[in-house]
Amino acid sequence: MDVEKYFERLNLRNPARQPSLKLLKDICMGSASNIPYENLDMFGGERKIWDLPTIYQNIVEKKRGGFCYELNGLLQWALKLLGYKVELLMGYMYDSKNNLFQTVSDHLVLMVSWDTEDKYLTDVGWGGSSFVLPLNLKVGIEQSQPNGIYRLSENRDMYIVEKKRQTYLKSEYDQLYFNSKAEKDCVKLDEIRFKDIPWNILFGVEKAPCTFEDCKVGHDYAQDEEKFMISKPIVIRQNRERRKFFVKNLYYEKKYIDPVTLKLERFQKCSMEEMYDILKKEFGIILNFKLSIPFIE
Repeated sequence: MDVEKYFERLNLRNPARQPSLKLLKDICMGSASNIPYENLDMFGGERKIWDLPTIYQNIVEKKRGGFCYELNGLLQWALKLLGYKVELLMGYMYDSKNNLFQTVSDHLVLMVSWDTEDKYLTDVGWGGSSFVLPLNLKVGIEQSQPNGIYRLSENRDMYIVEKKRQTYLKSEYDQLYFNSKAEKDCVKLDEIRFKDIPWNILFGVEKAPCTFEDCKVGHDYAQDEEKFMISKPIVIRQNRERRKFFVKNLYYEKKYIDPVTLKLERFQKCSMEEMYDILKKEFGIILNFKLSIPFIE
């Protein structure tokens, strides 16, 4: 495993290697921009293995993406080599319908620090709709990023990540989107699900750190959980300007006008061949297996 090859995968242009907030931000944005969040193996590929050399091989050498455990698991390895202090924290999805957190962890978040008093929640594996740049571990303050405004709250055992509601500008794709079966058959996207709530809870993060070995349970649960198979985006890539993603065979491109304003710039219901073409062109992914996903006609 070669950390410089990992940085090449991130297209990292920051030559500095001393721990700093700027370097941490560059690494996180490099990951989000160049390594897609994706769980495509769950739709016809091989089962994922919770093993750091295997994760490195898939992401760095084979140029694939990964889901939260893989992306953040590889990130913590690189950050530790650079001299950052890193703790692994278990994350829990929030059920807005029942106003409770999931009882089984299926997300991994990092707590990063160095020779400063501040600590930062760091996460390159949520899949595009959450913070990408590190969040200062200060409860109650608004923290603006290119893709949204965030704040942290807490209870006794957990930090809670919240995101300010975003608005969407009208676009030529609105009628196509809202008249499609996407609204009925796919995940309720953030502009629909939380349209009347000023702050949306995204997920909770357990305060007590866990070990790399502890994460295997959540890693296996995440790839077996039915919600990943039927509703979550299957591949996402984003930078400071836009987010591109698939939900089933529906392809979206959204542009960040500002942190609280977005615009749907492309919406396409794809055939299988169109999916393969977009995966290659927009995400750099060439599969060696046939995708088997529930298509929306």
